[in-house]
Amino acid sequence: MNVTILLVDDHELFRFGLKSALEYINGFKVVGEAADGRSAVKLALEIKPSIVLMDISMPNMNGIDATREIVKNNSKISVIGLSMHSDPGQVEQMFRNGAKGYILKDCSFSEFEKCIKNVAQGYTYLCPKLLEVVDSKVIGIGSGDLPGNKKVELTPREKEVLRLITDGKTNNQIAETLIVAVKTVDTHRKKIMDKLGIRTVAGLTKYALREGLTCLETTEQINESDSKEIGKTKDSLHNTKKVKLTPREREVLQLIAEGNTNKQIAEALIVSVKTVETHRGKIMDKLGIRSVAGLTKYALGKGLTSLEF
Repeated sequence: MNVTILLVDDHELFRFGLKSALEYINGFKVVGEAADGRSAVKLALEIKPSIVLMDISMPNMNGIDATREIVKNNSKISVIGLSMHSDPGQVEQMFRNGAKGYILKDCSFSEFEKCIKNVAQGYTYLCPKLLEVVDSKVIGIGSGDLPGNKKVELTPREKEVLRLITDGKTNNQIAETLIVAVKTVDTHRKKIMDKLGIRTVAGLTKYALREGLTCLETTEQINESDSKEIGKTKDSLHNTKKVKLTPREREVLQLIAEGNTNKQIAEALIVSVKTVETHRGKIMDKLGIRSVAGLTKYALGKGLTSLEF
């Protein structure tokens, strides 16, 4: 993948640091820089980069107006909003004016890389930290031609089953909730996966988040909050906030959230399946989360994975 990038930010030091980091990525090339919106529009239309990384608050035309002008004059250029602020209105204005992505400046560099690669491939991307504060329908996440997110219609019952899957429920639990046979749940699950082209719970969870069918908070975390109200196990209730995963556990969690099986994780990390199972158990114990859907949501919230599946 060859991606040409125009950096737009009124802080020269920030541009210098980001440019240096981006050019370490194979296939990325920074072809221009601008310090204000008006210069960005002129330069973008001249050099026609694949991606424009656009700061929002700048002199001589802000990033929102600059995005509108660039996209209006050349729809092949993809703009990614870049800001320190998670103001929902600002994010939505960027998407309404043609942006294809939005990322916060305090995100990890790996998140920047994922964002640019997603947008360069024609997908819409929103920084995971913004999932709970921005209306995904307004920005169009879930309505494009993302992998596994083609224009398909799930039935009301399929949406209900999908919502329960992404709440971490087993087939037996879903059957009890909906008062149907487990075999019926199996059938719905298969139809959902066939329609969406998604074969993992992690992938289904990311799809449901894009479509607004579930929220980033896991039911396990909600239940822990309820327990706190009645004074149960106070020390263990805040595990998901206070806990520190080891670097290896974070690595395993990221791979789980990307839909990998224990065997695939073992191959990727060159360890035994039993070692992966041990790490998985420790992660679940530390976080108080027992489902793949819950782990995926946690990983998204911490920026360990993206909405790509």
